[in-house]
Amino acid sequence: MKAANSVPLADESLLVGDFDGYSWDALLAYFQDRTHVNYFPISKGATKHVADAEYILANEFEFNNEKYKLGESFDWQTNPSKDLEWLILLHKFYCLKDLAGAYDYTQDERYAVKWMGLIDSWISQVPDGFIDSQVTGRRLQQWLLSYHTFVSKWHSQTISPAFLGRFMCSVNSQTHYLCAHLTPEGNHRTLELYAIFLVAATFPELSSAHWFLEFSKQKLLENMRQDLLLDGVHRELSTDYHHTVLKNYLRFRGLASLNQIDLPTTCDVLLKQAIEFSYYVHKPDGFIPAINDGDCNSYLPLLKKTHSYYPDAHLQYIISKGEEGVPPAQRSRGFTDSGYYVLRSDWSVKPYGDALYLFFDCAPLGFGSHGHYDALNFEMAAYGHSLVVDPGRYTYSEISEDGINWRKYFKGSSAH
Repeated sequence: MKAANSVPLADESLLVGDFDGYSWDALLAYFQDRTHVNYFPISKGATKHVADAEYILANEFEFNNEKYKLGESFDWQTNPSKDLEWLILLHKFYCLKDLAGAYDYTQDERYAVKWMGLIDSWISQVPDGFIDSQVTGRRLQQWLLSYHTFVSKWHSQTISPAFLGRFMCSVNSQTHYLCAHLTPEGNHRTLELYAIFLVAATFPELSSAHWFLEFSKQKLLENMRQDLLLDGVHRELSTDYHHTVLKNYLRFRGLASLNQIDLPTTCDVLLKQAIEFSYYVHKPDGFIPAINDGDCNSYLPLLKKTHSYYPDAHLQYIISKGEEGVPPAQRSRGFTDSGYYVLRSDWSVKPYGDALYLFFDCAPLGFGSHGHYDALNFEMAAYGHSLVVDPGRYTYSEISEDGINWRKYFKGSSAH
């Protein structure tokens, strides 16, 4: 695989010793052909991706209902919007999903050219850590997920050896930055750790990969112990955010399982406790009560995914709404560390959705800013209907056209 008259390896310390002297031509061929690194299946490309990717080819980007057409060689650090969040979303590179999806659907090399061009222009203009660490974490995830489509799956002929070198050097540099500048706590820290873990799993050939892996595993366990109360409930005490956190942690478990990476045993113990709260908190209709900030969502698809990692007859019963598996031994559960109590009629009620359900909130305000003033609040459901509900967050905005601060209202006691 070595080539004497090819693009030189820019920095031999970037990769482990087995790759000393390899050219980037040889390395590109290696990364296209390797089979020992696994990743989550990427959604198949569709016509929607093609339609959206056409706007990206023209440098038209839309975030938060604001669309701007940027110049052919635009400045990544100039924000066309008054809203900083617009620039943040641009730097997170969510647009790469559409380019990868469009390429997967068509194999049109225009999308590969644009993929390289956007990443290359960002590398040439923007220093590591621009804006904040969680943006770096999101960007790394999007870069690597789309990399799998263009390089690993389709072996795009547009991808040049020189670009691969710049790409890997930047990924390595951004990951080192992220390790040194983790958000102190919370969901952003979790996604940043997952980005580090993803880099280590995707590129074990990096000389820093083993260190990235051990660092992210150690910090993951510390984060889980800090995030989850002893009864398995997330400390922000939002039923919705509990599942966001659970989803983030399950990404670690899933990627580790795919690549035969061992996680600390305690991680699995903590995850199982968080999963148990999830299946008790779901109402008979398959939705969760919107306690504190959050919305009334169903996380049964997420629980179905957890079952593949942690097979459990009780969990299967919840997922299938009583059609398969074994009913949980307890009808009702108290989660005493969080102050949440779930009461229900017998699990054997048919149809499953007709069971009686009560969620009783005896919890404190919760960590962070997502708590509502809802002491002794409750939700009640019976015979397939939610009878008394918590309205949830409704909005995060404190400004409305009618002059009413609905954010303040829905956090207040009178809304409960």
